[in-house]
Order: sequence, then C-alpha cells, then structure tokens
Amino acid sequence: MSSLDQRADPPRAVDHSPSQARTVIRHAAQLPFHPALPFVKSCVLTLEDAPFDPLWFAQEHIGMPASIGRSVPKRQAEFFFGRWAAREALVQCGVTGFDVGIGTSREPVWPPGVVGSLTHCHGYAAAAVAPARDLQCLGIDIERVVTPQSLDALLAVALDANELKRLAQSAQELSTAQLATLAFSAKESFYKAAFRQVGRFFGFEAARVVEFRERPRVLRLELTESLADEWRAGCTIDVSFQWLADEVVFTSFCA
Repeated sequence: MSSLDQRADPPRAVDHSPSQARTVIRHAAQLPFHPALPFVKSCVLTLEDAPFDPLWFAQEHIGMPASIGRSVPKRQAEFFFGRWAAREALVQCGVTGFDVGIGTSREPVWPPGVVGSLTHCHGYAAAAVAPARDLQCLGIDIERVVTPQSLDALLAVALDANELKRLAQSAQELSTAQLATLAFSAKESFYKAAFRQVGRFFGFEAARVVEFRERPRVLRLELTESLADEWRAGCTIDVSFQWLADEVVFTSFCA
C-alpha cells in the first residue's frame, strides 16, 4: 500500500450550530422525588433511539474527555446525555458553564459546594444536584426491568434468596424481575450517594433488603458492614422509589 493510501481522511469541520441531539430528546422534566425536596434540582431526559454523532459534544459545548472519545457510540451517548441533564440541573442550582468531569474511580466530579448524581439507561438520562449545605450526599438510579434472559445473573449479584423471599411476600403484585431490578437500583442509589463519604468500592452484599413499603414507596436496607462513621453495620437506610413506566424504576437516596 502506498503512503498516499495510508493517509487518513481530513477531519470534519465542526458545525457550532445547535445539533441534531435536540431532536433525540423526546421530553425533559423534573425527577419525581417523594417526598419533594425543594433544594434538590433535577432533570430527566426521555430519549428517542437514534445514531449518535460525536460532533454533538462540540456543537452543544459539552466537554468530551479523551477516554470518552475512545469509547463506543453507546457509551458516548450515555455520557453526553447524562452531562446534558447535569447541565440543566446545575443551571437550576445557579451554576453555569461547569463540565462535570470523571474522577479517579470514574465517579462524576461536581463543582465545589454541590452534591449530585447521574444515571442513564436505555431511553433515559438524568441528573440531580443540591447545595452541599443542604445535603451531605445524593444518589439516583433509573433502571429498565431486567429481561428473563438476564434475571438469573442479576439475582446472583444483587440480592440473596432471603431478600427475594422477603420482597415477594411484601409485594406480591410485582414480578420477580421487577423486584430484582428494584433491589438492584436501590442499592445502586445508595452506593452512588455513599461513595463520597466511603471513598472506596463496596459490593451489593454490604446492604440487604429488610422491608418493602408501598406507601410511601420505600425499600429499607440494613447495612451488613460498617462503611463510614454515619453508616455502621446494623443501621438501616430508606431508599425511595417510583415507577416512571411499567418497566422503568427510579430510586433515590439522600442524607
């Protein structure tokens, strides 16, 4: 092959006009926190299925870290729309022009004086933020109910047989897949919130489901190991949940 054949195509010029990303956002709204927390600002995007164009980062003035630039389009889209939601939430909190970065443990890096959380799944991206003077920590998660093909794998990592039995007895109207997804999401929300204080990875086994309540919609978790001064083994925490759709659950934890 000649050297001429090996030359890369010239880079595409960046069009700084509004991108087609805006046509992918079907709806933007506030997250349904219950109880309502007036100091928490949020944004949830409902998204259409569409091919992702990395040029949208520059067109929408959203920073693209090098690691994301090397990622597959699916990961790029998750990062892009998650940061879009974060930007909208931060504006409501009085913060503009801040790119939420990636920390050494891949956690989102929020501006000083702000706590926050990000989540995304197929068709959704969301962010929630609050002043650090009002909340010590905040965690959110949105999940689509696991498919039958993936249920056993989720059960193996997210909860044990006793947790599943307790849930099934308390929430008989929900399927095993819905219950497993709910437990997984609740533990994810707590992990995201607690990481700021704990500062290390901990597994799903660090918290077990001990109670399901429909009114208000709460999943109570009991810690099986001490994670921080405020979260000792044996203490309980309440994670709120709402169904965004029949097969989509939203969970949140704050303290």
